[in-house]
Amino acid sequence: MSKIGVTLKIDREVTRPVLLERFMYHPKSGELRRKKNSGTAKTGDLAGTLHSSGYIDVRVFGRLLKAHRIIWMMVYGSWPDTEIDHVNRIRNDNRIDNLREVKPFENMRNKPIYTNNKSGIPGVAFCKGKWHAVIKEAPNIQKHIGRYSNIFDAACARKSAELIIGYHENHGRSL
Repeated sequence: MSKIGVTLKIDREVTRPVLLERFMYHPKSGELRRKKNSGTAKTGDLAGTLHSSGYIDVRVFGRLLKAHRIIWMMVYGSWPDTEIDHVNRIRNDNRIDNLREVKPFENMRNKPIYTNNKSGIPGVAFCKGKWHAVIKEAPNIQKHIGRYSNIFDAACARKSAELIIGYHENHGRSL
């Protein structure tokens, strides 16, 4: 089993009661605040620091943990077994209604369009005089949807496939 699914052990177990003792969480704002003074952090201070990845890192028992995972444990009483997806793709927006537990492949179905995409539509590219539409159905399984003479038909075919397979409605949208 991966370390993600295992209760984290540092000096002591990081359990829900330990987190509830140390932090207060505001579900509407997504803020995680300290309940006690800790080092230079004072009671009421926002917990954690913004990492260059966009996620908030929080130190617990000397170890950095992602704020969204701490919040998940505080709200639901267990560590997430897989990944936590930020539905709106804003990595420091930790409102509970913006967080959902997903498998890694499902998380990939809520991604912005790649910066190197030239068509402006995920899974659609121009090649050899036609518009090609493809989609990932499962990890390492890419399905060829079809070749089309115009981009509109290719885009419609791709969007239909997204709906059938279960891609998130935000997939391919820019922030």
